[in-house]
This record gives sequence, structure tokens and C-alpha cells, in this order.
Amino acid sequence: MHAVSLWTCYEQNASDLLRHPLFWDGAKCLDFIMRLGNLLVWIKGVSKAANFRKTFRSTMDILIQPWQASVDPKTQKQVTKGTYGTFNYMSSTDLLKMMRHKRVHFLELKPGAQSFYGELAEEFYEHFRSDYPDLLMRAYDALEQHIALLPNLPNGYYDDPLLI
Repeated sequence: MHAVSLWTCYEQNASDLLRHPLFWDGAKCLDFIMRLGNLLVWIKGVSKAANFRKTFRSTMDILIQPWQASVDPKTQKQVTKGTYGTFNYMSSTDLLKMMRHKRVHFLELKPGAQSFYGELAEEFYEHFRSDYPDLLMRAYDALEQHIALLPNLPNGYYDDPLLI
């Protein structure tokens, strides 16, 4: 989305425009990915959310380079074994869920694995953003397009009026 269409979209209100992900720092980007990852995990067992899962995944899952190299070697082995469930290395939705998982368990990682990802939150986010620069915007746009399909969002999810 170009800056001109963003400006039009947010009714020429600079404070709304500055709340757009293009202007977020790494910590806010990582927070969004964490919340989105939590949402994706939460809706997995919600049958009424099947339509959201299908449409969100179809919007998100473009051809990406396999993200296997973006996670540390121990995690690669655990993903291959199915320790964390089933992940597709070609799925950007699964990449979001893995980023959430790594952030949630970051402090449990050994120092070598922590240094692989960098310090929280800027370096950690940059680690993934450098390989997948459009991931955040694609996730934001997909959520914005399909959030209305979600039944009964838990309190605290996406209170931002720009997303609802």
C-alpha cells in the first residue's frame, strides 16, 4: 500500500497514520506478531473460526523461501520430529506461529540459541524481518481483511480501532 492510499485510508489524520505498522518499532512489531500468534493458536480448536483460518491462511501463504534456516539448529530438529506439532517450512502462517513460540520461550533458550536470534525485541524481530520483509504487512493486511470472520474474540485482542 502506498503512502498516498494510506493517507486517504486514514482520513488524513496523522495520528492514525502513524499508528500503521509501517511506522512501528521492532518491539511493537514483535508484540503484534505475538498477539497474532496467540490468536492463531487460540482459534485452532474453535470450530466457528474455521472460515477465518482458511481465508487467513490463503491470504497469508504466498510462496516464501523455506524458513528452516531462520530458526536455530535445535529447533530445526524439534520441528522435524514434530515436538512442537506440525509445521510447514514453506508456510508464512506457520512462520508466524514459530516466531511466537520462540519469543514465548526465549528466556529458556541456551545463550548460544539466544544470540542466534539477537536481543529482544529489536534484534529478535529484525532477525526474521531481514529474511521476510513483507511478513508483518501481509499479516496485518490479512488480519484486517478477515477479522470480522472471527466469532467472540477473547478480551484484549486487537482493541485497535484501525483493525476492527
